[in-house]
Amino acid sequence: MSYSWPGNVRELKSALEYAFVIAEKGSIGLEQLPHPLVSEPIRHSPRSNESEEKVALIEALRKSNGNQSEAARILGVNRVTVWNRMRKHGIDLRKVLMP
Repeated sequence: MSYSWPGNVRELKSALEYAFVIAEKGSIGLEQLPHPLVSEPIRHSPRSNESEEKVALIEALRKSNGNQSEAARILGVNRVTVWNRMRKHGIDLRKVLMP
């Protein structure tokens, strides 16, 4: 309840639907929630939040091996949000996936 949701209502709904789908039992636990919801809420300046957003996006893209739809599921956002954030932060998928 103390988490300050950074997205819109549709993104929150998507995150909860994701957790519901992967939950094997009747209730949703912390392990089913997307990474941003499980993290401790951090209150920094907007610029710091942007860099955290970029780091989380790059991490999700690497975990999903560049699959933007899967990265969106990991982050609990819409796939269009992933595209918009990639453009916003100037993220080149080829560079992210390079070893």
